[in-house]
This record gives sequence, C-alpha cells and structure tokens, in this order.
Amino acid sequence: MTGARNQDESLLNLPQVARLARAELPALALLGLLASLGTVLVVGAAILVPPMSPFIAALALSPLYLAGTRFAMQILSNDGGGMRALLREFPRSWRTGVWIGFLPTLAVSILISTIEYRATMTTGADLMLVLIALEAAVILAFGFALVVVYPLAALSDLHGRQRWISAFALAGRHPAVSLGLSALLALLAVSVVYLGPVLLLVAIGPFCLLNAAVVRGPMLGTPSPDPLI
Repeated sequence: MTGARNQDESLLNLPQVARLARAELPALALLGLLASLGTVLVVGAAILVPPMSPFIAALALSPLYLAGTRFAMQILSNDGGGMRALLREFPRSWRTGVWIGFLPTLAVSILISTIEYRATMTTGADLMLVLIALEAAVILAFGFALVVVYPLAALSDLHGRQRWISAFALAGRHPAVSLGLSALLALLAVSVVYLGPVLLLVAIGPFCLLNAAVVRGPMLGTPSPDPLI
C-alpha cells in the first residue's frame, strides 16, 4: 500500500504545475524575455557566421535554461520562489550551463561545417552524405538526452561525462517520456523559427517547469510535496 501511494505521489501533477506557473508568472516571464533576447543574438550569429551560431547558443541560452530548471526545482520542492530566487540562479548556472551546451553545439557546428564543405566539393560529394547522416544521428542522440541532462544538473552533483552518461541512461530507461519532451522542445524550436523569438516570452518558462516536473517525478520517482498555493 505504501509503495502504491509513493508511486502515485511521483506521478506528474499537471494541475499543480499549472498553479505554480501562474504563481511564478513574473519570474517565468523574465526568463522568457532573456531567452528571447538570447535567441535574437543566436539568429544574428547564424546569419553572419553560421558555424559559430551553436557556440553562441551555448553561451547565451544554455545557462539560462539551467537557471530556469534550478528555479523550477526549487518551486516544485516548495523551497522558495520569486524573482530574486531566479536571479540568484543565473550566476551560479553560467559555467555549468556552458559546459552542458558545449558537446551538442560542437556536434551541430561540425554538421554545419560538413554540409558547407560538401557544397564546395566537385567529386565524392555523395560519400559525404554518410558522414552527414552519422553526425545527424549524434545530434539526435544528444537531443534525446538534452531534456534530462539539465534537470540532472539541477538535482545532482554529477560533472562532465558522468552527467551525460547518467542522462543517456535515464532517458534510455524512459524512452517514451524522453521522446515526448524532445518532441515538444523541437516543436517549440520550429514554432520560434516561424513565429519569432517573442514566442519564447510566454512558452519557455512553462516548458522549463514542465521539463523539471517530468524528470523529477515520473522519471526519478521523487514524490511531489503538497503545494503551498
């Protein structure tokens, strides 16, 4: 009976997530505003120097998402909230956020460079398609674990390679959940391309909270405390 109760407590509580998002709307809006500004910077880099744009994203967006994830974990645990709590997370998340984003952005940068090099080739261009496919598969694998690695960084003391290995392992144990979150993130990214960075102003904060709640609850089995609101 106790095991069944703990299992129920660890399930995703969407109404609670919605209440928390409404209560922390100013802080989540600030996160969205900064993410929108960072996306504008990345888009500018993509136009001027395409191979460097993934690294700009790692510098501008990855630390923001980690800070938002840590803030989400705090409010999900009833450990406080508010604008000040979010602002405190930015400086302590910058270094780790950059390192988390480095490997995926390196893979994306290599893929962009490979595609540009293939466009200049006169012979052997078809063979480059195999390399491009392999590089794309690596990026998809990182995307599969990306929605897990940020919450793990917020919840654990794992570093570097251990963090990514744990993220791949956890995502592999919950493939449907990981694919669902990755699909939502991809849909958000595509929507931003067509609707503009302003979409992040209203979407990235709630998604960050949902991402943290899913990994914290259904994937890690952490019981949700009774909401304070």
